[in-house]
Amino acid sequence: MAITSNLNYLAPIVLWEETKPYEITGNVSAEIPRTNFQFQPYAVAIKDTRALKDGISLSTHGFEWVSHETVEDFKTDESVNRYIKELEGFVKDYFNAEKVLTFQYQVRKRQPDPLDPRIRPPSNFVHVDVSPGGAEARIRFNYPEMADELLRRRYALLSLWRPLFSPLRDYPLALCDARSVQDSDLVESDYIYPNFVSESLLLKHSPKHDWFYLSDQRKEELLIITNYDSAFKRRTPHTGFELADTAGKTKARESIEVKVVKAMKLWITGALADEKVGSSLTDGHCLNMCLLVIAITYFRRRVYIRLAMRRECDYGGIIILFNIIRSSSFPHFKLWFQNFASISMKITEEYCGLEPPVQKLEIREAYEQLSTQEKCYAHYMREAAFHGSRIIMRQVSPESETIFNLIIQLWRTCDGDWASLAMRASLDEQAISQFLDYAATAMENLGNYKGYGDQKFIPRIAPHDLEKLCLVSPDALELFNLARPFIFGITPKTLGYPDEGGMSNYYPESPHLTKEEIRAVGDATCSKLSLRNTRLQKSITESGVEYHLLVASVSKHPAKPELQDLVLPDGSKVIVKYGDHSDDLSRICDSLAKAKDFAASKEQENYLSKLISFYQTGDIDTHKEAAKDWLADDAPCVETWSGFLEPGRDPNGVRCEFEALVAVKDKRWSEAFGQLSSRAEQFILQLPWSGLGPDGKELGPFENDTIAKANFVALNLLCYCASNVWTGLTAPGYPEIKAEIGQKNMTFSNRVAANNASGQEHRFLNPVDVELFEANRSLCFFLQLALHELIGHSCGKLFQETESGYFNFDPHKMPKNPFTGKPVESWYGLGETPETAFGGIATAYIECLAEGIGLYLMSADDVLGTLAPDTTSNIDEVVYIGYLSIACMGLRALLSYNPGTKKWGQVHDQARFGLLKCFLNAGHGFATIEHATEEPNSVKIVMSREKIAAVGRPALGSLIHELHIARCTKSVEEGSDLFENLTAVDEVALRWRAAVEATKGPRTLFVHPNTKLENGIVSLVEYPETKQGLIQSWVDRQLW
Repeated sequence: MAITSNLNYLAPIVLWEETKPYEITGNVSAEIPRTNFQFQPYAVAIKDTRALKDGISLSTHGFEWVSHETVEDFKTDESVNRYIKELEGFVKDYFNAEKVLTFQYQVRKRQPDPLDPRIRPPSNFVHVDVSPGGAEARIRFNYPEMADELLRRRYALLSLWRPLFSPLRDYPLALCDARSVQDSDLVESDYIYPNFVSESLLLKHSPKHDWFYLSDQRKEELLIITNYDSAFKRRTPHTGFELADTAGKTKARESIEVKVVKAMKLWITGALADEKVGSSLTDGHCLNMCLLVIAITYFRRRVYIRLAMRRECDYGGIIILFNIIRSSSFPHFKLWFQNFASISMKITEEYCGLEPPVQKLEIREAYEQLSTQEKCYAHYMREAAFHGSRIIMRQVSPESETIFNLIIQLWRTCDGDWASLAMRASLDEQAISQFLDYAATAMENLGNYKGYGDQKFIPRIAPHDLEKLCLVSPDALELFNLARPFIFGITPKTLGYPDEGGMSNYYPESPHLTKEEIRAVGDATCSKLSLRNTRLQKSITESGVEYHLLVASVSKHPAKPELQDLVLPDGSKVIVKYGDHSDDLSRICDSLAKAKDFAASKEQENYLSKLISFYQTGDIDTHKEAAKDWLADDAPCVETWSGFLEPGRDPNGVRCEFEALVAVKDKRWSEAFGQLSSRAEQFILQLPWSGLGPDGKELGPFENDTIAKANFVALNLLCYCASNVWTGLTAPGYPEIKAEIGQKNMTFSNRVAANNASGQEHRFLNPVDVELFEANRSLCFFLQLALHELIGHSCGKLFQETESGYFNFDPHKMPKNPFTGKPVESWYGLGETPETAFGGIATAYIECLAEGIGLYLMSADDVLGTLAPDTTSNIDEVVYIGYLSIACMGLRALLSYNPGTKKWGQVHDQARFGLLKCFLNAGHGFATIEHATEEPNSVKIVMSREKIAAVGRPALGSLIHELHIARCTKSVEEGSDLFENLTAVDEVALRWRAAVEATKGPRTLFVHPNTKLENGIVSLVEYPETKQGLIQSWVDRQLW
């Protein structure tokens, strides 16, 4: 006899392919959702075991009912404790077990008990209480002293379940035959307690699942459920369910569940359990160990692979076994090992760098030349900049702030004495070093995704070691348990659209917000409100779908009364909410107000007043007005700039990350840049779309009528609050201001100096090129950076409607598109920009164009005499190294390409790979990649220096010409097709990527100085070039 009822299975959505389900108990940060569980009901047939001829057994089905009477009433803790001891004795006798240990019990009632908050309602979704990996974790957590002994035995985790009265006719338990459950049906999930993370399993629906229940179960009928058995693949999904004919008509369910570990006699030999065994193993032992480790990897999958890769010393037996298998005569074992090694190599890509180099941003010489007033101004501006750190963390991922807080809390626990903390936690030097690698990297990137590359990184320290570190502090342990699944989870692997499995906290708590919805909201709002300083949240209410547009501002009220909520064509609402990041922005405003007292000019005062107003109101128009005053403040000794500046990390290419910098003028470099700025028009005339007219002196229709002089300045960074420390910046990023007034092009000298010290490109060069490369790389980088920023980001006219019915071109005399021969047919409408039009590729597209322009102009007449008049370098050699350097960066750029999602994680990398492809596609033997199969990790760039003028430069000129025209005229389809094809990664390039990955080193981390104000005197505080020094610098900023 069977009945039909709805059981709640895990919802079949793509989210679970990249994101682990979880639920958090206890206190939860407002930024982190308590759970991401989503279920879907399925009608299934559930058989009544009382009507079956053949019985149900634990060994066959994974569960069984046995007779066990008890006199306990469970009304007091003493009664429950007696019952637990009673059950332990029963299970030990019933199974002839060596040990039975209770680790948890739970009383559940359908009707809540207000007098006892420990009582919980019945579970209403299909689950298995513990995963294979969670079983070991549970034993190590509850029984650390005897864990190794227990784990050498056959053991099982059982649930012992019974109703508290007879008969039970409300919400009984349904159980799935373990034999009908495939591994592919199961999904690992985390239940996060304040002091422990329990990994369990959720079930995806399959029509093959075979369900049972016991009708009218009595109190003396004890149900035994196998959640995990180390000897056999046996686990039993179960859930409460509704009996249709009794719902609400009988006594509400009350039940008790006791969870125990059942340990049997030792079942593997001492030799096999010893991880130091080696070549002395017999063939029989070898075979048994192979089967054992295959079982481990089969059950525990990535978790144990990751641990083995992270801590060889903990899994020495597995490492030794690999060597045995590799030399084995068993072909199947060899194949298995090769597959395992391939998986492990992919996993290592996700670790943070091992012993990453740390460099100081040298500034003392420039800083000490400042006056007292200028030092005070710099001090408060630096303070304001770093108050924006948490905004960036909040834009990256929901967990980034919690991870930052955890690192700070651990520092406070030991006052920065990490060695003593390791001793207290009984950790070795390797483990604490691995933690510091992760901590320094997370602080440098202001989150757990790389600021350059946008890929997630995880620590090499084992989870149980990091947990031991956190056990020394209750506050740290609470933070660790909140962040643990996000620290060690390898998904989402990259920043990206939420519905495509990416991470983006520009769209908080909205995993099902689609790309189409994001663009629909953007299209409806961009003409009324700039989206640069917003986030977008999707909410489903009783009245339908709502989109909450979160505007960053101190005030929680609209900046302009006319900004009303919108209704989209499908009836969904867009509700504008002010006050996002309010507390952080308020602190920024306080520091800016203090800095204003030390402003060096009226322009600085006006700039700061409007910047404060912008942060208070969230009105981008006010930020634009602040930018005008900032541009009017020509060449100050202390340069600053802040706001929501660059959209590169928004998958939609519109919303901008907070950035703030404070820097001191570098007089020597600034003079050279000033010369280039004054001669900008001379160089623009040498670009492919310009230099028209009989004398070649006409800029042409795709350049503005006049070239606004750019303020090009070299600076030494005092601080750069951003997810990545760039070598330069062009600002402000408003095309209309650039066209009207101009822009500042800033190069950061101390950051460039650090970049030139890396030498990472040598691995891609032929030995004959290395010496010439080193002799010219610094000058080459200097030229490329100046031309990229000053000309590449300054030139070009965007055809646009400036006001309703008004244009910056004559619509009756449209110029011809040089590639179609037809008049220009498209332009940017009101509120439109290249970012809104070209979407997610816009920033990479623009960077590719600017980088290409810079490289193209490196061969221009008198560029070397303008920027480096005293150099003795040969211009042909400099140009050759320029092309070779871009090619090397394009090859290294493949590291930020994700083969799984087929997406780029970093816009500059995508741009540089596009230029590399341009060189390779030029043909005629100009550029090739040497990648021999006999040396799979060696990849070399071969370039013909003699063919740059005849082949390389013309190919580059053709590319930037097409990119430029498409951008100017909003030819989105043509420009997008060109760029996406140019940056597509084929199988050959993926093999290059593997070679680059195999030889890469960790990315350099930068430690910024701080300033300290005491008795009216500001002093510079510098830190050692170590991981500890970098962490200390962030602690001293007092951002908690």
